[in-house]
Amino acid sequence: MTRNRVSFTLTAVSILSLLCPVFAGPVPHPDASSMRIMTWVGISPEWQHTLHISGLRMGCSSAPQSCMKSISSEGGGTKVFLAVLLKPETVDYGQQYSALSLQNSSLVEIGLDDFVSQYYKLYKANAGDPRAVLSSFIDGIKSRNPKLQFGATIYENDFGTEYLSDKDLPPALRARFDMVHFFVHYRGNSPKYEQYVRQLKTLFPNAQLIGGVYAYDRISYLPCLPNGQPCSVEQEMNYFSESVDSATSLLKQGAISWIEIFPGLFGREAEWSDWKNPKLCSGRVPECAANTQKMDQLVVAKIKQSLD
Repeated sequence: MTRNRVSFTLTAVSILSLLCPVFAGPVPHPDASSMRIMTWVGISPEWQHTLHISGLRMGCSSAPQSCMKSISSEGGGTKVFLAVLLKPETVDYGQQYSALSLQNSSLVEIGLDDFVSQYYKLYKANAGDPRAVLSSFIDGIKSRNPKLQFGATIYENDFGTEYLSDKDLPPALRARFDMVHFFVHYRGNSPKYEQYVRQLKTLFPNAQLIGGVYAYDRISYLPCLPNGQPCSVEQEMNYFSESVDSATSLLKQGAISWIEIFPGLFGREAEWSDWKNPKLCSGRVPECAANTQKMDQLVVAKIKQSLD
């Protein structure tokens, strides 16, 4: 799913009123050993401050110069993790981003969202060896700025596919991944969250792992399990809570480096433009928004509890 976000600004009063009674003052300020949390671009400045968000992820399919202008609008020293598209004709974007990143230290990663889907399309494009294309892209990212990271988003249903196999994605190439953003696609797989993280550590031995949490109602979007039935509201909420618990626990253990909350709607759950997508929440938008608000409340409560 492409995730370009537009920032919204809400007043402090409206934010507080939306999350009461769960919200009871600002989240304690984290120390060096506390959680590192990122959301996708679109979280309000007030909530970014309240939750001490130190990373923002954003998607951009435009040319590097244009994407860098969008990054420049994100201030406050927040780290930016940029998700781009990789096509045979955009391989040189890696070099361009490497050079441009020297002018903006907030950019820390060039990544591929929905990695397996993008890699599959490279194979279907019949435009040379996809392994060489990916390797060249990573070379470009490191060419001018060796500190610029390469990352990818992996889902639990990607495990076992040919595009993560030793043949199509050799161990030497997987070893070049600096960051892996992990999300559980199917809520019913949430109890295996920690198991999946262990698998990722084996597949990508040199990568920092980022534990993703889908903080929005996905009942209409995907069944609870592949080829299964939709989650009930109770299942949706319980599995979501379990995934947040797993992510916070893994972060405390040092097994993952960040928690990534998508989309990060805090205070504007009913305003999300993606609700217009009929595949996401057809005929249920008020309910989806209400459930999403409860999820955001739960995230705030659990983060606050973790940092107390």
